Amino acid sequence: MVKKLIYNFKYSLVRPQAFAEFKRIMETQYWPLERLEALQEERRRNIVTHAFTHRAFFRKTYNDVGFELRD
Repeated sequence: MVKKLIYNFKYSLVRPQAFAEFKRIMETQYWPLERLEALQEERRRNIVTHAFTHRAFFRKTYNDVGFELRD
């Protein structure tokens, strides 16, 4: 148990973002399906919005096929 705590502490100092993501994953594995699907949808929207607003290639591609961002 102590060894695990030391490892987690060391890892949180060396790679704080990765450790935070690991903790979040450990928490979400027990979420109900509906909540997981909502999280997936939110992430998809974030990725598409980021691609549309920050990358000319995707903006052009989306516009060519008539795709529009909606809230």
